[in-house]
Amino acid sequence: MPDHFQGIIGIDSDTHQPTKYGRVGAHRCAPCPSNNGQWIFRPPRTLGSLIAQFKATTTRRINELRRMPGAEVWQRGYHDRIVRNEVELDKTRAYICNNPKNA
Repeated sequence: MPDHFQGIIGIDSDTHQPTKYGRVGAHRCAPCPSNNGQWIFRPPRTLGSLIAQFKATTTRRINELRRMPGAEVWQRGYHDRIVRNEVELDKTRAYICNNPKNA
């Protein structure tokens, strides 16, 4: 089983609207309590919510196939990087393609 997953997600900046939620990065759970006792909810339609949904869906399916309900599959969090131009995109694609051979 691989120890990580890599991919490229495209976001159309012409149609992307800023969120009213302010901070949109990853956090440890959703919803989860903050230091002041208020609940923090993951804003919808963000990278964090997309990754959370992907992890939840694949974990459920993997655990069904393995017949191991509730087993952990993914580590907490994720690493993201903004690819700003075609040169960086080509380098990122090559890295992703070559990474399994170099593991």
